[in-house]
Amino acid sequence: MFSKHDFLKEKVDPKLARNVRNSPNVYFDKLKHNKSLREERIKELNASKEQALTKKAAKKMSADATKRQRTNHKKKLTHGLKRLHEPNFNDGKNVNESKRRKVEDKSKSEAVKNFHSELNSKRNVKIKKK
Repeated sequence: MFSKHDFLKEKVDPKLARNVRNSPNVYFDKLKHNKSLREERIKELNASKEQALTKKAAKKMSADATKRQRTNHKKKLTHGLKRLHEPNFNDGKNVNESKRRKVEDKSKSEAVKNFHSELNSKRNVKIKKK
C-alpha cells in the first residue's frame, strides 16, 4: 500500500493546519455566543411585573402597530407614483384626478355620445317590434 516515505514527501498545507488547530476555539466561541443570545431572549421574555402591560395598553400597542403597517403599505404602493406628484410633472395635479378627468372626457366626447345614442335607438326599435 503506502510506505512511510510517501507520506513524508507530501507537503502540508499551513492554512489547513492552522484551521485544524483553531477549530475547537472557534467552536467554543460560537457556543458561548449562542448561549448568551439565548439568555438575553429568556430575560426579555421573563418581563417583570412592572413591565407587564395592561389590556388597554396592549390593545393600543397592537392598534398603533397595525396603523403603522397600513401607512407603510400605502407608502410602498404610492412610491412608484411619487414622481407623478411633482409640480413639473402632470401640471402638479394628483394622478388620480387626471385619470378621472380622462375617463370623463372620453364619455363626453361627441363620437362616444353618438355611438351610445345609436345603440340606444337600435335597442328601442327592437323592444318596440316585440
